[in-house]
Amino acid sequence: MIDSAETRIPPIEDPLLRRIVGRDVSALGELYDLHSSHLYALIWRILGDQFQADLALTETFEQVWEQSDRTRSQFGSSLAWLTRTARDIAVNRLRPNQFAAPEKMRKLPKMEGVMGWHGEIMEAISKLPVEEWSLIEYAYFHGYTRTKLAEYFEIPVEAVKTSIHQGVQSLSVRLQHIVGERVAPIGSLYLDELAALDAVGALEGEDVGEFNRNAPNVNTETQREMARYREVAALFSSCCVCEKQPPAVLRERLLKLI
Repeated sequence: MIDSAETRIPPIEDPLLRRIVGRDVSALGELYDLHSSHLYALIWRILGDQFQADLALTETFEQVWEQSDRTRSQFGSSLAWLTRTARDIAVNRLRPNQFAAPEKMRKLPKMEGVMGWHGEIMEAISKLPVEEWSLIEYAYFHGYTRTKLAEYFEIPVEAVKTSIHQGVQSLSVRLQHIVGERVAPIGSLYLDELAALDAVGALEGEDVGEFNRNAPNVNTETQREMARYREVAALFSSCCVCEKQPPAVLRERLLKLI
């Protein structure tokens, strides 16, 4: 459980990750103790199945161990990296028939948080137009791509991209005391939109290649600005609550696998 209401998201260069890069197994155990509960809540929100959630959580920390030295600059903070890894692994475990049909123009769900920022995040979300949050929610928590969202909500793909971009951008401004103040505008609106889609996991097709080609080549300030969108998406895990805790045996099994 995280309780950091008065502090910003910790930087990726935190001591635990430096130790993991140095292959310190005990550091992985400490990282697990610190983050496993809220990551499990996020995974459970997506999968709703204990067996699959257990596997996804274990896979998340295995990937942390294997890729800790290759992803830090791309993902920003350790929280952004961990939540994105857990989210992607959980979504990849969804079977096709598990994709929920979105409720058009749905009301904001009643959710309780497990992180200290919960109240501020929910207040920021509540100020979004409901259609923007609906698109963001179904992209992030249910694995919908921009094309699938356009199909179900019966709106053009460009409208999906614009709405998600506006929603993520609005949240990044309202939550700047947590994710950091804006460094500089991203020069290209197209790249800015791709960064927002990437943050919520809705990139697909040619946009994936375009984003991956351009993102590493922009200047440092632009990279930092793009990373802020992923920081915003990381905070969505505070919208998840799960009465179940990861089984204690998972930690032991994980450290034996490393």
